[in-house]
Amino acid sequence: MLVAWWLIAGLLISTGFKSSLVAHLTVEGKTPPIDTLGDLVNLDGWKWGFDDRLLTGLVLIYLRDSTDKDIQEIYKRHEKITPEEGLKKVLKGRYSFLSTKDRVIYLIGTQYTDEYGQSPFYISKQSYNIVPALGWGFRKGAPFRRPISKLICQLTESGLSHRWVNELVTINIRQIRETIRKQEQQQQQQQDSKEVNQMEEVTVSRS
Repeated sequence: MLVAWWLIAGLLISTGFKSSLVAHLTVEGKTPPIDTLGDLVNLDGWKWGFDDRLLTGLVLIYLRDSTDKDIQEIYKRHEKITPEEGLKKVLKGRYSFLSTKDRVIYLIGTQYTDEYGQSPFYISKQSYNIVPALGWGFRKGAPFRRPISKLICQLTESGLSHRWVNELVTINIRQIRETIRKQEQQQQQQQDSKEVNQMEEVTVSRS
């Protein structure tokens, strides 16, 4: 049995910056950045939700059975919500969304980031690693089991696997944003062409 380790980093997403960059340089924010679960539970009138795909298996057991007071409070007062609904609630204010790092970076990068790289969300600096294991089955006596197991451990320990995942996410975000940009340009061109045709029709009718 070959064991591969996966790191699930739960991130807190909150509305850290809603106004323009200039406004943030001159006006103090209404709330300090939320970087830890302790920061979150200590806020009055604040709510939060977990990614509905996250609350299964080991993650659910970890939250439910933890002896940490902050985690107990987080689990006690949480709601289960989809990423799309969670991010919309974050934008409304006084709400944080907890999910995996790669997932939220992808969603924010493709749906809530402008052409200048600006986003209305603040992603916590602190993440929480939960390490489950997935087993890969090989036939009994397979000669390549140990070499493959060793190679995966080396890739994980060196940080290469994490770097590759980050690069794939970044490339995917860039491609999707480029596709969206081209679609918007096409729609604008179609709208401009429609307006020109309408002006020509008006001109002809007047002549």
